[in-house]
Amino acid sequence: MDIPSQSEKKSFPDYWITTAFFSLLAGILFLILLERVDPDYFWRLKHGELMVREGIFPMRDMFSFTVAGERTIVNAWVGEILIYAVHNGFGYLGQALFHAILLTTAHFMLYVFLTRKVTLSRTGSLVLTALCALNFYVITGPRVQNFSFIFFMATLFLVHKWENGDEKAPYQIALLIALWVNLHSGFVIALVVLLLIALGKMIEDRRFSFKAFAPFFAGLAASCVNPEGYNSFYLPVYSFIEPLNQELVQEMKPLEILQPSQFIPYFTVLALLMAFGLGAVRRRRFPWWLLCLALAYQSMQTLRMIPFFALVGVIVAGFALKDAEKIKPPRWIYASLFLVFLGMTSHYTYLCAQNVFPWNESRIHEVYPHDSVRVIKQKYPGKNVFSTFNWGGYLLYHLYPDNLIAIDSRTMPYLDFLRLVYVPVMNASPQSPWLLDQIKADLVLVPPDSRIFQDLSKGDGWETALKTPTEGLLLRKR
Repeated sequence: MDIPSQSEKKSFPDYWITTAFFSLLAGILFLILLERVDPDYFWRLKHGELMVREGIFPMRDMFSFTVAGERTIVNAWVGEILIYAVHNGFGYLGQALFHAILLTTAHFMLYVFLTRKVTLSRTGSLVLTALCALNFYVITGPRVQNFSFIFFMATLFLVHKWENGDEKAPYQIALLIALWVNLHSGFVIALVVLLLIALGKMIEDRRFSFKAFAPFFAGLAASCVNPEGYNSFYLPVYSFIEPLNQELVQEMKPLEILQPSQFIPYFTVLALLMAFGLGAVRRRRFPWWLLCLALAYQSMQTLRMIPFFALVGVIVAGFALKDAEKIKPPRWIYASLFLVFLGMTSHYTYLCAQNVFPWNESRIHEVYPHDSVRVIKQKYPGKNVFSTFNWGGYLLYHLYPDNLIAIDSRTMPYLDFLRLVYVPVMNASPQSPWLLDQIKADLVLVPPDSRIFQDLSKGDGWETALKTPTEGLLLRKR
């Protein structure tokens, strides 16, 4: 029998500690995913189903009676096919496991980056990876965005290659975009990275150069390698400039300082950056500090950007802590950060375990109007359904093509409808009955404690078809 060497004996505990950490991380992400089913999940499932089973690429709206035939942007068609394939084969349990693996893989890539590229100690790398994970918990869901985190980390590995003198690495980022653009609109961040590479090269050469922008233009060309062509830019740009998104879409809302689950992990990354400064990356070839500051600003405006900031923020902190380790290992900092991770992870685990145990497939329907769907299928096929923004995707998945909906959680192509009809109706304006007449809504499905339900149920034009503690279904009188 071979006797292990001293180096092998030394690495043996590290291997098991690392394995235990990522197993714990995958477990908590799996629990969170079991508890949360994003409103976008259902219409993306329907997109995937149409593409796989019927060969239909839904570039025009086919689910609503309000904007039927309007142009839509299918910005994540490969991601939607993958989500449908997993759900069709393994149900939502398999979907939760699949996305837990995706998110854990992104964090493992971060850990490898910290240990191999930053050359931070294993302890420091695990602690910073744990800190990054806390910033993911708040928006974890079965979203196509989860593919973007893996691609983003791959982009950062290529950035490091460029820093070490590989001039082909930026063009490899451009090639990466050609696949990324078909999975999620997060590909735009890779174009920002290519612009920063051009800036870094010009700072290094101390002169303006069109050649420095060649990888960026290659990335722009690669961004059009998808069925949408240049329209692939429309959705990510529109998402950030449209104020209604911040009102209606949870992941587009600003950071809430009064929410500990959001603010504590985010503030901890900021505190590390403020404590150690950006000096460790100030003279690097790639302007890490600029990317970090840009993502910090964006992440304060929209929750969706917090994980991207966390990934870059802990890498920048890792460069600084690497310098600190040479002088005196910051053990108390690592211990404090890991205690924060264990505390918040225990809190999330306790809450999730309470909410998902015992779990079965019917649990994914509990926050959606499943009773109303059953009644509509039985009694009201062919009727047009007006519902809340978050319920629309669930309805179209379960009712299409027998019933059409007024709106779902896609903000495009509903922009004019949102402003002119949806918001006034949900606010129970005096014009609400007239607006519902104009759009020819036959059913109204909203929470029973909403003002619009109470107003319509007291009027002469509508009657209550179903009322539960969470669902209020109204039928237009004929």
